[in-house]
Amino acid sequence: MGALGYLAASVPPRMASAGAAVALPILAVQQLGDVAVGGLLVAASLGPSVLAAPLVGTALDRARRPGLMVAGSGVLTALAFAAAAFIGQVPLPVVFVLLVLAGAVSPFYMGGPVELRVRSDPGWPQGFRLRRAVL
Repeated sequence: MGALGYLAASVPPRMASAGAAVALPILAVQQLGDVAVGGLLVAASLGPSVLAAPLVGTALDRARRPGLMVAGSGVLTALAFAAAAFIGQVPLPVVFVLLVLAGAVSPFYMGGPVELRVRSDPGWPQGFRLRRAVL
């Protein structure tokens, strides 16, 4: 994977995730009149990644085709954000479950492209290769 491929794979999902952290509270206020629900939606979309990240890293290291895992996480996250855009029409518990799942798979697209880059380019900075050797 070249530098342009890396950027093309990593920038859109990261921008969507960052944008969702802003958009979810606004949508919650607009559709439900409750900013607290918006905060809970953001927490549901970001919190699970803290617990899932070590497991995701191990899964990516052991996977034969980690690109499929990265792509799948992007699709699941897109579906969750699309459902969240329809707060008010989609039941709130469904949105919460989807956002928790999206949060759990977010380390795949946050760190996964780096893993793909390290595997495909022996010239990648030494620090990343050293990290992989130590872990």
